[in-house]
Amino acid sequence: MAKADAAYRNLPTSLLDYNSAVQEICKELDTTHPSDFASSLKKLGVSFDRPRSDFRFAMWKSFAPRSTANAIEIGIPVVVGYETKDAPLYPPEGLFVDATAIYDRVSGQPRLELRSKANKVNLNVARMNWPPSYWRERAFEAARPTARENRLRRHDPAILNVAEATDLPA
Repeated sequence: MAKADAAYRNLPTSLLDYNSAVQEICKELDTTHPSDFASSLKKLGVSFDRPRSDFRFAMWKSFAPRSTANAIEIGIPVVVGYETKDAPLYPPEGLFVDATAIYDRVSGQPRLELRSKANKVNLNVARMNWPPSYWRERAFEAARPTARENRLRRHDPAILNVAEATDLPA
């Protein structure tokens, strides 16, 4: 933590050192259970923020920092995993989210944060809860030929394939 804090205080000139220090922290979490790691951070006075979810934080895996020919991005890319084996409508393997591990200070207090595009991680299940009759109707509508396809079939079934390939106007 001391290396990350020292590098953080000297950003942007110490970006390589910063990423190296944050990657060391990430490697420790790769080999430690997330709840044990969070409690060890708490003992050090470091807060640990991650995307919120209704599921238990089960794992993460860090990767080498991204860089291009002209620039180095700040932070370490990680994949965060949440346990979903007992949750209906979710994959039993888990719910995985791309994030970036960032060390910073908020109001003078050190923090390790996993930043993702979403603050709350869940599947959008609103549509999944609709009754089966809704989904049967949608499947039937999708399989039903359009009026244009019916007109083409009446004239010559072979035209249908040509019309779809050339996208002729109706």
